Amino acid sequence: MAKVGILGGAFNPPHNGHLALARAAVEQLGLDELLFVPASTPPHKPVQDDPGADARFELCAAAVEAEPRISASRMELDRGGVSFSVDTLRQLREQRGEDELVFILGEDAIRSLAQWREPEAVVELADLAWVARDDQSDEPANTAEIEELAMRLGATKAPTLLAMEPNAVSSTEVRRRISAAEPIDELVPTAVAVAIEQGGLYRSNDLREAAMTEDKTETQPVLTDAELAAEVVRLAHDKKGTQVIEMDLTGLVDYTDRFVIVTARSDRQAKAIHDGILGELKMKYGLMPRRVEGLPEGRWVLIDLYDVVVHIFQQEARDTYRLEKLWGDAPKTEHEDLPPEPDFMTPAE
Repeated sequence: MAKVGILGGAFNPPHNGHLALARAAVEQLGLDELLFVPASTPPHKPVQDDPGADARFELCAAAVEAEPRISASRMELDRGGVSFSVDTLRQLREQRGEDELVFILGEDAIRSLAQWREPEAVVELADLAWVARDDQSDEPANTAEIEELAMRLGATKAPTLLAMEPNAVSSTEVRRRISAAEPIDELVPTAVAVAIEQGGLYRSNDLREAAMTEDKTETQPVLTDAELAAEVVRLAHDKKGTQVIEMDLTGLVDYTDRFVIVTARSDRQAKAIHDGILGELKMKYGLMPRRVEGLPEGRWVLIDLYDVVVHIFQQEARDTYRLEKLWGDAPKTEHEDLPPEPDFMTPAE
């Protein structure tokens, strides 16, 4: 019997706050699996600036692609119509049999649960977990009041309060920043930022029209695969990556032309190298990756830049997978213009 968490909502778009809540729920509730369930049509209010339910699902899938116990579900989209939570829980109960279901809510939602459709059925079908509002993080949450609300509806188990660090990220702020052409990198997972950029989602009409008519070849240089790989090598070196090598795989594989392999001393440094490479390539060349894998763990981060694939390893993972050995026949490109690599004598933080 598995323990399954359900986190519903518009996810318009999903952001780091959603992901932090999901991770906290997995750890604190001992979940085997957690589902992001984007609504097709929310029952209580319209979805502002909605790019469409399918687009919101794809953003959810991108947000959780590197999370081993978290996935996105299309069940409310495939069911269609207004998305009532009680219908979703019934469907999950039919599909999951004896699995233990935990329905995860924000404080405002759990306080209004009595006004939802069939609230008594909701608490019968699933246990409840909730997170307190950020604006009262300095005060203890009123767990007794929430427990009383749930018990009045027939709950047999007190709702579980999840411990969370304050997180002020909101979908409204993410959309506002996109519309104002402001960066969102610190608000959403990298894969979500990439999907939003590539899909032109949430842009104002002026920005959307400008993007459709912009000729990037006139304003930004176009890199060959060799030039792109050399730029990645430089950026990785700038972020204190070590054992940086470039391999020419032309004719050896059909999905890319070059590998750049770099070693990071910690998950924090792996993320810093990742951020430095993507940030610079986006700013200078307008380049966005096809996909990113391996965050937030940082043991092996893969950045797929089409013609160049970047592998950021921590040492143990690099020794395990030994890509240099696997592609030992591939020519290696020397970059003699770079200064010597740093020689770290202290362990990684």
